[in-house]
Amino acid sequence: DWRAASGIVGQLIAVLYGILIVILLIIGVVSLVIVNNSILMATMDRIGEVGTMRAIGAGRNLILAMFALESVVLTVMAAAGGATLAAMLVGWLEVAGLPAPSMGNGIFIVLFGGRVLNPVLTVTQVLGGVGIVSVVALVATLYPAFTATRVPPIVAMQRRE
Repeated sequence: DWRAASGIVGQLIAVLYGILIVILLIIGVVSLVIVNNSILMATMDRIGEVGTMRAIGAGRNLILAMFALESVVLTVMAAAGGATLAAMLVGWLEVAGLPAPSMGNGIFIVLFGGRVLNPVLTVTQVLGGVGIVSVVALVATLYPAFTATRVPPIVAMQRRE
């Protein structure tokens, strides 16, 4: 394959790819924690409303579905907006080009495949990004939603101010 044929450059690309994957996983975990904390705080602020809904007959599954649906809708809207802005930026960079820095021993020229990098964004990449962000947000929503469903209605209604 091309990595074996390119020798040390192919090995360097493989190492950089591995580092990129590790960095993306770290960013995903940090995002999961931040979204989880934000949704948990928002859920605790609405615990009185959840108690009222439970008292008039809403089941735990309905409350769980309500929080999950709210999270997914907000996430898809935000991800679509972010993907649109990113696509516009990458489209502009594809036309304008990103010049390789002249510092170092030319490693950027090798990594860019020339003196100018012209990135290309595909629909699959955009949809994949929106999908991954949506899954992370849904996973982050599950704990706060389960927490809200476990509070007895009478306790939740007493916490209302």
